[in-house]
Amino acid sequence: MLNKEKQNELQAFLKGSNTEEKMWMHGYLSAVLEGTNEESAAPISINIKLNILYGTDTGNSKRVAQQLVQLAKQNGITTKALSLDQYKYAQFTKEEHVFIIMSTHGEGEPPEAAKKFYDALHQETASLAHLKYAVLALGDKSYPLFCKAGEDINNRLQTLGAMPIVALEMCDVDFEQTAKEWSNTAIQSLLSRPQQTTSTIVASKQKDKKAFLGKLLTNINLNDKGSQKQTHHIEFSATDIVYEPGDSLGIVPFNDEKIVAEILTQLQLDANEKIEFKSITTNLKELLFKQVNISYLLPSSVEAYATIAQQKITEKRTDLLTLVKKYPLKKNTDFIAFVSHLTAQSPRLYSISSSPSAHDNEIHITVSLDQFEIEQQKKQGLCSSFLTASEPEKEYDLFIQKNKHFKLPAENKDIILIGPGTGIAPFRSFLYERASTGATGKNWLFFGEQHALSDFLYQTEIQSWVADGVLQKIDLAFSRDQKEKIYVQHLMQKQATELYEWIQAGAFVYVCGKKNPMSKDVEATLLNILQQQGQMSTEKANEYLEKMKDDNRYLKDVY
Repeated sequence: MLNKEKQNELQAFLKGSNTEEKMWMHGYLSAVLEGTNEESAAPISINIKLNILYGTDTGNSKRVAQQLVQLAKQNGITTKALSLDQYKYAQFTKEEHVFIIMSTHGEGEPPEAAKKFYDALHQETASLAHLKYAVLALGDKSYPLFCKAGEDINNRLQTLGAMPIVALEMCDVDFEQTAKEWSNTAIQSLLSRPQQTTSTIVASKQKDKKAFLGKLLTNINLNDKGSQKQTHHIEFSATDIVYEPGDSLGIVPFNDEKIVAEILTQLQLDANEKIEFKSITTNLKELLFKQVNISYLLPSSVEAYATIAQQKITEKRTDLLTLVKKYPLKKNTDFIAFVSHLTAQSPRLYSISSSPSAHDNEIHITVSLDQFEIEQQKKQGLCSSFLTASEPEKEYDLFIQKNKHFKLPAENKDIILIGPGTGIAPFRSFLYERASTGATGKNWLFFGEQHALSDFLYQTEIQSWVADGVLQKIDLAFSRDQKEKIYVQHLMQKQATELYEWIQAGAFVYVCGKKNPMSKDVEATLLNILQQQGQMSTEKANEYLEKMKDDNRYLKDVY
């Protein structure tokens, strides 16, 4: 209880405060009494309830949503983050306040986990005039349909009469700061609506992914002589690291040291010159080697360079070395002004091909060297070339990217695995895990590549699983070993009767590998089998497959 003097001080203070200020004090004191640190205590809201919905493939949208939840709670808003694959669309039509964090996948499409919501929203005809919303879109400007999924959702909500709390924000790959600023603006706008109490915005602290140091143990090319491909099995040490079959390993690649040295020589700049980039202080050599993408510049970066160099640049996609050679700067020190227009190096994700039960203190991945041409010049993918050229004993910063949408079912359930090429990676993890745990469910693998002699990835292991009874069925499609190309979907059709029987008996179907055209061809074949073997109409087959998706019995990890 307060003594008389403090009571008088409090009464005098309250007398000079308006209703809004008293409401803020009520929330502040409530938060303190509940154990919140006094410095960060915020008012408890009276009327605001906010759902933050996210659609993601790599986890970026989820991370932003979780940070936004913390920010909202610190400012007295009742809130939670929900993945769109776990969210019932029927609830959406009843919402009053919603923030949507949406990534764009592939050719302007929503992530697989958000597709059902995306489709339902575009089929909606009822007015959503009661809904107040905000959309943050994540994407990559190097793709022509930049942030299209988020933009589509925003446009559809406006068409249905929903009211934006703040304008749509579209973020590039270097999204963290923009997302943070948008989050603060969105929360401030929500709190400042007339029916709500106001609050000072408490900026949330961004939490980086928990990295661990992994030593490279093994790097083996799985393809034999004569192969047109180069696919590497790579093993890292990973002591006390928790992961599950289906998860991915994240790694940020370094640039080629020779190219970095050539850029610095061309620019005649001191490699040790200190420079600031995205709130970090480093030197030019370390910046170009580890921090920024110098291999494939965004069009916006090229435009910025053209402005600084005062030259017309025709290339839309190019690398930094080509740029500084072909379009030299009038003053090489102008490069310092250009640095802020470079993008931070993005992490790459690879499906983990090891099993925590079978491979103690190790993590394995399967990496195909990406080779292509730009303007008749042969190029290689940055991270795939970085990894396939890596040498044992070197250490790298790695992190685990969880994938709750691609997990093994109960041990007694049957599984059908369809994974041509590097799509075999998570299925190697699945099969090692099932063999180690003594799972009783049956396993059926469809695998395909170009040639049996040179491209049969993990051949010895797969043959051992067949011999040991881990694999009850296996179908192999080597497309170039005969005149007509044969792919996994052709073998699925050939095995249509038994495949349908497995599915009818409750088998889980998994697809991993290239999205186009493989995964689409596989799904079309699966629908055709449902129609033929189940005597279903096209509509019924689609409904059946949708039900499998709802029940997590049809799962895809495609790229």
